Amino acid sequence: MKSSPRIISTLSLAVLSLTTNLSWACCEPIDLPTGGDLIAMASAAPAPQAFGRAATPAPKRPADGRESLRGERRDWARAQALEPTNPDNIRGAGCGLIAAEALERFLKHKPTANYLDAILGAALAHGLWSSSTGMFGDQAEQRLLALRGIRVTVEDIGRITGGDGKRIERRILELLETGKPVIISGAHHYYFVSGFSGDGRLFVGHTGEIVDFHMGKTKAQARDLYPQDLAAGARDDLSDLSILYQK
Repeated sequence: MKSSPRIISTLSLAVLSLTTNLSWACCEPIDLPTGGDLIAMASAAPAPQAFGRAATPAPKRPADGRESLRGERRDWARAQALEPTNPDNIRGAGCGLIAAEALERFLKHKPTANYLDAILGAALAHGLWSSSTGMFGDQAEQRLLALRGIRVTVEDIGRITGGDGKRIERRILELLETGKPVIISGAHHYYFVSGFSGDGRLFVGHTGEIVDFHMGKTKAQARDLYPQDLAAGARDDLSDLSILYQK
């Protein structure tokens, strides 16, 4: 049988230790270990540890594997202002349809895919949208997304918080931090939020540009808004805001 270097090394250490102990033992009788005892000692010895710095634990991620949307600035929504007025008036009333398409693009990782035609067809077929009034409420938006295979929760964040801007901001950032984009619904407009910055600004991209009464902001500035801007820009009260997000 071929002895391993580890056993030989351990045997040598045991013999050296024994010799040292004998020099101190003087005249006291001692029991010498047998060869079998030494082999057993070698087998029980811990394996040598590799040298080097301990590995840094991987950052924790949400249970579903999503990553935080902090710093994310990819625009998943089409530019509503560039959509035609006729025949369906997407430019004037299509914000809910465009927000739904943006969420579907995000979930399927296809930032330029054209889902709008199918979304518009489903909305018209099920009486969820009209070219004159837009979406017929948040439940209509929720139903439309369900028809596209996307289950979302509607949360009346404005009513729940009593219109408290700080609490609304915390709730939206909490969802974004866990990797969930948010559709924000006011009385007059739908925004799609796909990222946020360290100071709490929400990245709404093209869905912020279409609002032509955003308090003198340029279109570039309107792509990054605070929650209170979302309400004031669309002439809404914060208590009117609702959010939709995937379960």
